[in-house]
Amino acid sequence: MEDRRSTHQGGPGSRRSLSRAELLETLRQEGASTVQALARRTGLHENTVRGHLERLVADGRVVCDQADPAGRGRPRKVYRPASPERLERDDGQPASPSAQAASTRDAVLRRLVAGYGRQVTSVHEAAVGDGEAIARSLPLPPVAGQDPRRRQLNILLARLEDSGFAPSPDAEGTTVDLWGCPVRDLAAGRTDVVCAMHLGIERELARRAGGPLEVAGLCPFVGPRQCRLHLKRTDAA
Repeated sequence: MEDRRSTHQGGPGSRRSLSRAELLETLRQEGASTVQALARRTGLHENTVRGHLERLVADGRVVCDQADPAGRGRPRKVYRPASPERLERDDGQPASPSAQAASTRDAVLRRLVAGYGRQVTSVHEAAVGDGEAIARSLPLPPVAGQDPRRRQLNILLARLEDSGFAPSPDAEGTTVDLWGCPVRDLAAGRTDVVCAMHLGIERELARRAGGPLEVAGLCPFVGPRQCRLHLKRTDAA
């Protein structure tokens, strides 16, 4: 029997995050806007929009400017995205780890918003595919020339570290414990979607990095604040 579940149903916490992501995506698509205009565009209450925008400003993802009033009264507040979606600075250098973690979270949220209510045959496969699509636009961290396996592993570890996952590999480099997560609140509500999306991200990054390793699986919440990424070698060594 086909699995016709929506990929993106979750608890109140995930719905709040989705609303913020929807506002951020609207600003990116349409440019600077006011609370009133965003409320009309999204269908959210003005107070809800205002609260989400305050959180986005505090997180550094949105900038609030003062615009000249249309008539008498106080200047209007106009909100705009704080930065482009690319994970590089204007000078071409990699963004800071905190910025990359925020961008990873934003990328996941945009995918969740885009797929809200979408009917799929397999929730897992759809989420993995979304993760792979995210990874295709992510820059690979620069790693000095080493043997292929070590270089590939170090690229994955650097990307995980910069994205806020706090990776800790074992001695063989085939098991990586993840002690942090920039989307933990979302993952707790919909592990089947969010963690499958993360699995897709890591699989595609491993393919792009090149080498004998592939991502075999991701085990969410093996501890209260711990997930585990499994790698395997595809060569005979």
